[in-house]
Amino acid sequence: MLILDNNSITGTLKPNIIHNLKKLEILSIRNNQLTDDIPLKTIAECEDLRELWLSKNRFTGTLHEDMGNIKNLTHFCVYNNYLNGKIPESIGKCLKLELLSMGRNHFTGEIPDSLKNCTKLTHISLYNNHLCGQVPSWISLLLDLIEVNLFGNNFDGEVPLRIAEEELGLVKNKR
Repeated sequence: MLILDNNSITGTLKPNIIHNLKKLEILSIRNNQLTDDIPLKTIAECEDLRELWLSKNRFTGTLHEDMGNIKNLTHFCVYNNYLNGKIPESIGKCLKLELLSMGRNHFTGEIPDSLKNCTKLTHISLYNNHLCGQVPSWISLLLDLIEVNLFGNNFDGEVPLRIAEEELGLVKNKR
């Protein structure tokens, strides 16, 4: 476990530091001032990694497809950064994923269909991005969901019934 939350750490998250932590289970560096890309290729080499907490930093760039190689990942939290591009399809390979928190970034495109493979999801938080298209109907099939937070995007079309009925958090989209 490596927890460096709530400091004033600056610079980049260097791959050579993470490379030596192969048995790391939890990496939490929240609320700092880290910049540049998140080195997901190197992080994916941490075979036992379950939780990745990188919110409230200044990370930029896109999320690499190597994210799908973090097979034991249960918690992925990168909200409140400057990440952009599409959410990688490979996220659907993270079959143990329970919490996905990617709000307050600049992600674009649609919610990837591969995410429906993550049947253990309890929380999906993608608020305040630039996501578009329809909210996927398969979200209603994720029976463990407690929260779906998608406000502040550009979604259109109908809201899947379960989300609408249970008020899981789809509110105030830009359209």
